Amino acid sequence: NLLCIYIFSLSDLSHNYYNQYIWRTIHAIEGIANAKVVALVVYPFAFQSGWGVMNNHKMKVENIAFVCQELHKEFDLPVYTMQGENELNQLCEQCVRQLSGEE
Repeated sequence: NLLCIYIFSLSDLSHNYYNQYIWRTIHAIEGIANAKVVALVVYPFAFQSGWGVMNNHKMKVENIAFVCQELHKEFDLPVYTMQGENELNQLCEQCVRQLSGEE
């Protein structure tokens, strides 16, 4: 199983409730599906709201790297952003290893 995460802002990562929400989601997925969450996938867009308008904008590369680093540190799972063919290949290889019992 993969857990896709949408980060509304970088400040989300500093709030304990956000990490607790992700932990609860991981445990729910693993309990319902009887399968381990093997990786997190971060949607590389941030949500902005202002003057009643909601916009998505692509996060800066350094912010994406920070988000991935923080999530990996907290959950000890590989984190992917699906930015580029290399990451897609890495994720596919990890899924194949997991499904084949190599991990």
